[in-house]
Order: sequence, then structure tokens, then C-alpha cells
Amino acid sequence: MTDRELLEAAAKAQGWIDFPTDSGEGRSTWYFDATRAPFGPRIAKRYWDPLTDGAQALQLATNLGMSLSLNRSDWVRAVLDYDAVAVETIGLDKHAAVNRAIVRCAAKHWNSKC
Repeated sequence: MTDRELLEAAAKAQGWIDFPTDSGEGRSTWYFDATRAPFGPRIAKRYWDPLTDGAQALQLATNLGMSLSLNRSDWVRAVLDYDAVAVETIGLDKHAAVNRAIVRCAAKHWNSKC
């Protein structure tokens, strides 16, 4: 899966909706059901990137009820409802590995529901 595909699946896992037929927004905005909108009713896609933004990754994990485990400096594991598990090896950037594990877990969760 490409990074863009991971981000789109993770967004959908937490309830974001993409309206590809809305020519006015040109596929640049995610929309939320107003009752489930932790970031507001909509957000520009270019401002949402939990692969590089640790705060957004933590919000994603929290919104989905994900659990995280770190094994010193070897690996990080993200688990959601036992149907989605993502393990990332920690290399030079521990934060990037945590972010990627969270996004991959959310994407797996979404794909398992489809």
C-alpha cells in the first residue's frame, strides 16, 4: 500500500468521508459526520498526515481505541480490536515508526471491515 492509500484507509477507519463527485472541493477535503468530528466538520486533506505528524497519529490511535506497545528500541506494535495488528521495526526514527504503526493498524482495521 502506498502512503496515500494508507492515509485514506486510516481516515475512513475513523469515520471520514470523501466525496469524489464534489467538483467544488476537488477531492481535497475530508468530511466528518458532525457528531463524530474531533477536528471539526471537515478538514483539508493536505493538513492531515499522521505519518509525519505525531499529534495527529496519537489522536487517530485515541479516536479508534488503539493500544500501543514498544519493545525498547526494537519494535512498536499497534493493536485494534484484535482484527488489526501492525508491527514496525524501529530504525533511526522511533517517532516515525510509531506513527507508521498507528496508520497501518487503522488502515488494516478499515480494510478488514470492507
